[in-house]
This record gives sequence, structure tokens and C-alpha cells, in this order.
Amino acid sequence: ALECALGRHPYTPPGGGELAFFELMQVVVVDPAPIPTDAGLSPVFIEFCKCCLDKVDVKRASARELLQHPFLLQHAERGGQDVMAWLNHFSRPSIYSEMGDGVQLPDLPNV
Repeated sequence: ALECALGRHPYTPPGGGELAFFELMQVVVVDPAPIPTDAGLSPVFIEFCKCCLDKVDVKRASARELLQHPFLLQHAERGGQDVMAWLNHFSRPSIYSEMGDGVQLPDLPNV
């Protein structure tokens, strides 16, 4: 979502260019997630990205929690989008196909 919102890879160094492999690994594994606050992104979207990208796994939001995040809820209220059909298009059918409308997410193993 962040890459789509920015229109570029979020790990692009200041001034452009590319990072070498080990520089990129350092940024991805150790440094805080690169969520710019000056790129015209809404505060609720920035908070959503922070919830998704927290480096501390016990602090990072679960999929179930993210589905209840205000960013997703505000766009779900617009209607007209069948998110489950979209997920089924890209995902393993066994995870999403039997969920139907209003059914709770299945208990998935921690990954």
C-alpha cells in the first residue's frame, strides 16, 4: 500500500538511486519503516502503515486487527467493492473461499 501511495519503492534513498543489497538489508531489518509524513498521505493511512510495519512482532497488528483499522473501515463504508472476491482472485482459495459475508476470519497459523 505504501509503495502504491508514494508511486515509488519506499526504500529508495534520499536523492534517488538504488541501495546495494546489504544496505537494503540493513534498512529493511534494522531501521524504522520509511513512512514519510511529508508526502501528502493522510494521518489515518500513516497510522495504518505503522501498524503493518512495526518491526517488533508482538507490537505489530494482526490481520484481524488490521481489518478493524479506521483506514480500512472508512473505505469499506464506501461500498461497491467485494474485497473477498478480490482476495480470492490473488490468494489460495482454501483460505478465503469459505468465509462468505460476515464470517469471522479463520484461525491462521502464526507466520
